[in-house]
Amino acid sequence: MIWALKIQAMIFLLFASVVAQSESSRCCKAKLDPAKPSVYVSFSDQALPNNSDQESSWLELHNNSSFTIWIQASGDGADRNSIRAYYDVIQRKTLAVERKVCTVCSLANVLPGKTIRFRVPQLTLKDAAEIRLRFWFDFETEDDPFPSPGEPLHYARLEL
Repeated sequence: MIWALKIQAMIFLLFASVVAQSESSRCCKAKLDPAKPSVYVSFSDQALPNNSDQESSWLELHNNSSFTIWIQASGDGADRNSIRAYYDVIQRKTLAVERKVCTVCSLANVLPGKTIRFRVPQLTLKDAAEIRLRFWFDFETEDDPFPSPGEPLHYARLEL
C-alpha cells in the first residue's frame, strides 16, 4: 500500500514537472519570430505617405520581442507615421558617430510585434555605414520610462 502511494506521488510530481516546463517555455519566448532579431531596423517597403518628401527614406523599427520597447522620439504618438526617431549615424569613412538627438523630446513605445516608421534624409544615408537606434525594454525601467541606472545599452542597427 505504501509503495503504491509512493509510485502515485512520483508519477504526480513527474507530470507536474512536465506541465510546468511546457508552460514556462510557452509563456516566455523572447522572440516572436525566431528567424529574425528581437529588435531590428529595415527599409520600409510600404508606399510613402502622400505628403512625404522625396529627399528622405523611410525606415522601420520592428519589435520582434515579447516585451514593449521604448525609444527617444518626438511627434504625434497617435500617428505612428509622424514619429521622429532619434538615431546615431556611423560614418562610412571615419566610423565617427554622429548623434541625431533632441534637447527636449518625448518617448515612443513599440508594443510586441509592432513596427514604427521614421524618416532619414537621403544625404545622411549617402555616407553612412550604419544607422542605429538606442532602445530599452519596458522591464528595465522602474517608476519612470527611462532605463534604470546600470541597465545595458541596446541598439537596433541597420548596416548600409
